[in-house]
Amino acid sequence: MIRALRNSGFGQFFLGAVVVAIILAFVLSGAAPTTAGEDDECVAHVGKDTCVEPKEFEAAYRLLSAIGGGSINEAAAKRLRLREQVARGLAEREVLVAEAQRLEIGTSEDDVDAELLEGHARISLPADGAEELAMNLAMCVNGPTGCEPGTVGLRAIDVKKDGKFDIEMYKRTVRVWTRRSPSHFKEMQVRETTAERLRQLIQSQVRVSEEEAFLAYSRVRSKATARSVYAQKDWFARYVADVSDEELGAYQTAHEQELKTAVTALGDGFKVGCPVVEEIRVNSAQPGSADSELAKKKAEQLLAEVKGKSNFSQVARKHSQADSAKLAGRVGCLDDGYGAGSTVLLEAAQALKKPGDVSPVVETIRGFTILRLVDVVTDKNRETLMRHHAAFKLALDEEAAKLARSFSEKLIASAKSSSLEEATKALSYEALGLTQSASDEKDKPAALSDEHAPQVAISRSVSIDQDVLTEVKTEEAATFELFRLEKEDSVLTRPLLGENGFVVLQLKSKEMLTKVAFAEDQERIMQTMWKRKAEQALSDYVEKLIKNAGGVTFNPKFIPADGAEPTEKDS
Repeated sequence: MIRALRNSGFGQFFLGAVVVAIILAFVLSGAAPTTAGEDDECVAHVGKDTCVEPKEFEAAYRLLSAIGGGSINEAAAKRLRLREQVARGLAEREVLVAEAQRLEIGTSEDDVDAELLEGHARISLPADGAEELAMNLAMCVNGPTGCEPGTVGLRAIDVKKDGKFDIEMYKRTVRVWTRRSPSHFKEMQVRETTAERLRQLIQSQVRVSEEEAFLAYSRVRSKATARSVYAQKDWFARYVADVSDEELGAYQTAHEQELKTAVTALGDGFKVGCPVVEEIRVNSAQPGSADSELAKKKAEQLLAEVKGKSNFSQVARKHSQADSAKLAGRVGCLDDGYGAGSTVLLEAAQALKKPGDVSPVVETIRGFTILRLVDVVTDKNRETLMRHHAAFKLALDEEAAKLARSFSEKLIASAKSSSLEEATKALSYEALGLTQSASDEKDKPAALSDEHAPQVAISRSVSIDQDVLTEVKTEEAATFELFRLEKEDSVLTRPLLGENGFVVLQLKSKEMLTKVAFAEDQERIMQTMWKRKAEQALSDYVEKLIKNAGGVTFNPKFIPADGAEPTEKDS
């Protein structure tokens, strides 16, 4: 309508008359442009020279929070940190206006008048997150990808009656919603429009190529699924690794510094008189139940096996349900730090007379335990026992890591000629020193039923920006490596380092976005990408201006730290 009026002689006369009416209204208001004096208090400062005045802040805040003819509620304003956002937006406006003046970019009053005739007012929002805030406050024109370009920070005000501009309505609206005179409000809008022109100039330099958009969209829409096998050190430590006394002695000699650190970490442990023990435990969830009776019977069978000259450590590895099973049953010094059941177990351990003695089955809240006495700590043997315990843990962990890596490397080679499932099963039996048979599934070894045993897992479908394997360390870039695999069933040629071992990665399936699929949504994608890049470019530009100007500081009298409204005393 405005364009049509401008193109007609009558329209030009009419617009001119309205503009004159606005100007007269400003003059008759009795207000004149003012600047902040040295004694005026500021809502915020940019550096030392630029001040965001309280009246300007109040006008912007009231206009910003005016939604649907009412005001935003206090809870929402606090959640959005609205007072801080308004002050930040005005601070940014001021550095943008200063930069626009340096670049000789200005705004004519005719342009501002044309916007006001349509009821369009602007309020500067912080560049970082401006569109999201604008949408929360209904301060932009909605488009298919969010706010339409150039409309962020736009607030509609009532200026028309029966479809025509009404000067009295305009004046009343400005005074009610901003508490400013029309002349001051127009000054505010001139600065707002100037700042917006510079924003649009900055954003107009942003470019998004079709290839860039395709690659970015492909990252999100292309999907891949993985098969993986996790060779965990805990499993190899419990069921496969073995450290002889000779190997343990060699380890202590070769790793003196690591051992010293580990012994120091034991702190005040291994106190004199403390029994050093090994354990075999059969867990029982409900003492006195049928399950408890079965657990007790199992423990008594294991006790008989140990007394029948079976190796205590090997029985612990194979059958114990305690965490110490992965350490061949080694508990170390048995004290209060053991946790639930320690009191009962200490009594049983203290009844053992000499190293090598084995306790009867002891019932605790955790289940049924068999103890073997290794030694009792004295002043003379304390250091030796601590070194031996720490060295065993370190040496076993090192051996388990070697075995896990070797298993993973063999699996990668085997998966080239057989399925990952078959190769994993065959190598697991080999690691345990067992031979597969036709009854494998029926009589599956307990070690292969362990939750830490190597087994094939299938991931969810992921894009390249998502984690395909949470157990793999971030620096290994598992998802990136997965997408690099071209053919289905191809295996990554190196094992990935996990938090507790090594992972073999195989591509199960991959669906890449095609150019044809991209073309169907290309316009929307490129527009969305442009907006994100343009917002970032503006944010970076403004942040640089703010930094060069000396940074922004807020007056806590106007901007409370908790984002709440200031108290009546403060305001």
